[in-house]
Order: sequence, then structure tokens, then C-alpha cells
Amino acid sequence: MSNNKALPLQGLRVLDIGSWVAGPAAATIMGDFGAEVVKIEPPGVGDTYRYLKMLPGTPQCEDDYGWILASRNKRSLAIDVKKKEGYDALLRLVAQADVVVTNYRPALLDKLKLTYEELAPHNSRLIFAHLTGYGKNGDEINVPAYDRTTWWARSGLMDSMRPGGEAPRNCALGLGDHSAALALYGAVMMALYQRERTGEGSEVHTSLVGTGAWNNGIALQAELSGARQPRLDGVEDLTHAFAIPYQTADDRWFTIWALDEEQCFTRMTGLVGLGSLQRDPMFIDADCRQANAGALSDKVAKAVVEKSWAHWKSVFDGAGVAYVIASSFEEVVSDSQMQANGVFPGIEGGDCQAERTIDSPLAMTGVDKLPPGPAPRLGEHSRAVLHDYGFSEQEANALFTGGVVE
Repeated sequence: MSNNKALPLQGLRVLDIGSWVAGPAAATIMGDFGAEVVKIEPPGVGDTYRYLKMLPGTPQCEDDYGWILASRNKRSLAIDVKKKEGYDALLRLVAQADVVVTNYRPALLDKLKLTYEELAPHNSRLIFAHLTGYGKNGDEINVPAYDRTTWWARSGLMDSMRPGGEAPRNCALGLGDHSAALALYGAVMMALYQRERTGEGSEVHTSLVGTGAWNNGIALQAELSGARQPRLDGVEDLTHAFAIPYQTADDRWFTIWALDEEQCFTRMTGLVGLGSLQRDPMFIDADCRQANAGALSDKVAKAVVEKSWAHWKSVFDGAGVAYVIASSFEEVVSDSQMQANGVFPGIEGGDCQAERTIDSPLAMTGVDKLPPGPAPRLGEHSRAVLHDYGFSEQEANALFTGGVVE
């Protein structure tokens, strides 16, 4: 598709004053659509997210893959805002920025004098986007928060994923962070729209715990309505035998989607060679099948595991069954449907091993996004950013020689 429209956020100035994923990823999406994003980092170490792959249990390779994904097309300014000269310099950037994105805890923002109340007097049009762990009120606003703890466990999502009553499972790395980043991005767009009408900036915010509850919204609304809560994958609480994944002979797992239980039972038992069950008193009607869902799922599992996924895929395709395989990571990154929709665009420039990255999941018809570029080295653009924000050569040199900027 040719780019016949200007990038919608071209010219928007964004300061990413955050760390790790949830806040900075919202700035990444803005950068995809043309915003000029400056990553504000402390000198020496930088954003500690640069060292994700050093954590025990994380995937190992040469690339700093987390940094590639979260910081593409950003420029790095390494500046010590704890020093007066650094703080004053940052205020000059804030005065010219459109958006500040942060996920620092409220106590740290207070300590660094980077709250909206501190920054807004320097720029009445500023959009201040704050992503917190536990919100802006209550006793836990400064409790450390991560997506596996706050988004996943605190929201009830972890407890719902206990197949067969087993111990809860952790979520994939960054699952909650990237979900929350989308919410923060949407809040920024709302604030920009309001600024177009009023000329005034504002503070917007979301939280890991709030987005976790939103993602678990159907189950939580059911709880609020007094409904019984079956586990999503526990045989002891199973009410629909075809609502769980099944394993094939070659150790692949698939699941089907069917809202019509009666039709699903008749079709699937026939397809897997269990048509005789349609006359079994245990499964003769929906109430019986619900009461005996565990026994039915056991019979289906024993039949399915006898043959390979290739066999079942052919059977299901021929019958028009809506199914999906549990894809491996290798299969996902080579998925032709995803590639056809630009999910894995190529990276332009840089020296990383990866030739592709993951697109942010938003698009505008007729508009190509900014091609993904390399993530910045710490302080790689410090001098250029200072120049673009109106610092003279003499002023910039003073910041460098004084150890304020790296």
C-alpha cells in the first residue's frame, strides 16, 4: 500500500520518561505513526529494560530483543534530572513537548518533581500520560507493580487459568504491559482531541490493575451479577466438553469454537468416530452432557490422541469446523496470514540480528506507518535532541562537561 497521506502524528513531540514496558510502549505506538519520541534516560545505566535478557529464565540471544521492540524509532537523551541543571534542561524540553509519557510510581514523580502539577505550569498544552500499577488513589499507589503480579494475578486472570485444579500459571512476558500500553495510547489520543477543541492540555492515566480487570471483564461482570464461576479449563468444573483444548498423536493441541452445543456435540462426535455416543443416555440431551461433561471429554480425548494433527486438520477442514491450532513461536513468526497483514515488518538499519519486529496493532487505511528503525544506544542522540529543542552549542557543551548529559 502506498503512503498517500501524511503520518497522522507527524510533528507531535513526545517525551518518554518511563522505564521497562507499559508506559514506553504507548510512546512506541505514537512513534509508529510519526511522532518524534525522545527517550529520557539516566546516564550510565539508562533504562534498566535494556538488560531484560540478563534476567534468569528469559530467552537468550545476541539481540537486546526487548529494547528493539519497545524503543524502535526513538532517540535517546541521557540526562541526570536529579541535578538542577538537568532538571532545568528537561523543563525546557517539556515546555516544547506535546506529550509526556511516564510509568514512574507517584512517589518517584513527587521526588523528581515530574508530576503533572509540576510540569503543567511550563506548558499549558501539555498532555501528561501516566500509567500506574494500582491507580492514583488508595493505600497501594506506590506498591511495585508488574504485569505478572498486578495485571495477571490481581485481576483474577491467574486464578482462572488452573487446568484441572492445578497450580496457577504465569502469563507470557509483557502480556499485561502491552495491553495497558494500548489503553494509555487511547487515553492520549482522547486528550489530544480535547486539546484541539479547548486549546488546553490535561492529565490522563490508566493502570495495570484496571486494564487487568477490563481484560477479565466478562468473568468479573458475571461475579458482580452473582453468577457461578466455572474454571476456564478445569475438568471438574467443565460444562461443555468441546470448550477445552485436545491433544493429537503428534503432541499438537487444538481447540474449536462452537456456540451451539447441540450442533457441536452431534458434529464432533461423528467426526472423531464416537457417533454412538449420540444415543448414550449419559449424553442424550444438553443437561445430561453438562452433568457428564468430564466423562465425555475423556472419551473425545482418547479418540483424538490416536491420530495426528494433519489427519484432524483434513477432517475439520472438510466439515467446515472452526478450529485453531496452538501455534508454536516458530509458527507464529512465519504465519502467512499475519505476514500478509504486516504484523512482522522489516527493521530498517541498525546492527541487530533480527530482520523483523512486531507491528503495533493499530492501522489507518491509506497510511503507512513509519518503518521500524533501530532502537537507540544510551545517549546516542543527546546532542541532536538538545539542538532540536533550542539549546545552543555552548549550553549543550556545558551540560556534557558538567556530567549532566551523556
